[in-house]
Amino acid sequence: MPEHRHGLPTKPKLISEGQPGQYIIDGVKFNMTGKWLLELIDSDIPITYRIEFELDHANSQ
Repeated sequence: MPEHRHGLPTKPKLISEGQPGQYIIDGVKFNMTGKWLLELIDSDIPITYRIEFELDHANSQ
């Protein structure tokens, strides 16, 4: 969460790849509403792939 300078309260992990290019990540828990920056890193040697994207997590009550 860039505005608050902290990350998620969990440590998300890749649990499976359903189809090539589609991934399931478990443990993503947003503890606050607002803007988040998600960064995904695949450090498969010898090449590291990195992608980041922003999202706005709204209160869904």
